[in-house]
Amino acid sequence: MFVHRQMNLKYDPQAALNKMPALARQHYLKAKEYSYSKQHENTIKECNESIKIKPTAEAYCEMAVSYMEKKDFNAAIGYLKESIKINPKYPKPQYAIAVCYISINPADTKSARMHYEKAKKLKYQIPEWFIRRLKKLEGASK
Repeated sequence: MFVHRQMNLKYDPQAALNKMPALARQHYLKAKEYSYSKQHENTIKECNESIKIKPTAEAYCEMAVSYMEKKDFNAAIGYLKESIKINPKYPKPQYAIAVCYISINPADTKSARMHYEKAKKLKYQIPEWFIRRLKKLEGASK
């Protein structure tokens, strides 16, 4: 399961939410509700509706997480890249891409490490399980 927490002084999720137009925010918040209840198709639908109104890093990232939960890591990477393009200071998609890379190809620790380091630099609280897994995979590839 994809778990995320953020502790970041540069990125303020509430400020990002407040900047969304009202209707886009409404769709995004509905998507979050669906995400919490594991209704991934509905999450994706609501994120798409939010993005149609105003593309945001948060909506792209939320949609990507649903694709990750569905094990469609290639689609997730595309949406995560869009998220980063919109807001490079948003740390969650950097971590999520790292998870995607080692989920697709555990030997691709170089790409995973690069995005892990970016997320870490942005003060994202990386789960211990991911750090252990990345180090283990890096040790196995030597």
